[in-house]
Amino acid sequence: MQTAIKKTNEFTAKRPSANRTVKMDGNVAYISSDYVRKNKPVADARTVSKAAAKTAAKPAAKAAVKTAAKTRTGLVSTLFVLFIAFGALAVLVSRYAIVCSVGFQNNALKKDINTAQARMDELELKIELDDDLQYVQDTAQNEMDMTYPAPEQIKHIDLSS
Repeated sequence: MQTAIKKTNEFTAKRPSANRTVKMDGNVAYISSDYVRKNKPVADARTVSKAAAKTAAKPAAKAAVKTAAKTRTGLVSTLFVLFIAFGALAVLVSRYAIVCSVGFQNNALKKDINTAQARMDELELKIELDDDLQYVQDTAQNEMDMTYPAPEQIKHIDLSS
């Protein structure tokens, strides 16, 4: 049953009387005007108006001109799509470059933060060492030549009166 359907390219269509059934066999179009068909629709068959049916029967020279026009419009649309794709890729690459530069800046800032953190730890250690009483006493005696006062140099003041 399927082979019989494939051999015929006609189908049944409910349509106004101005339409006709066109059967395509290669480059040849067979036009039929009867309305009752018993076969199912096939991909190559289509329903067209009388004016379109007359156009289908014209010489192949006009078909070649239409093919050339279609090729030109196809070329224009292809170039348009290529232009849009190139623009999209250019935007993508420029955004990627911006992201990379921001990443580079982030890495530099992280390095600066780590350096500052190390310097802060160093200064905190120095403050802790400078806060030790023994360190203060050694620094005063050795670097500033300070000594403890003799007992006769000590003066007592009575603040109760």
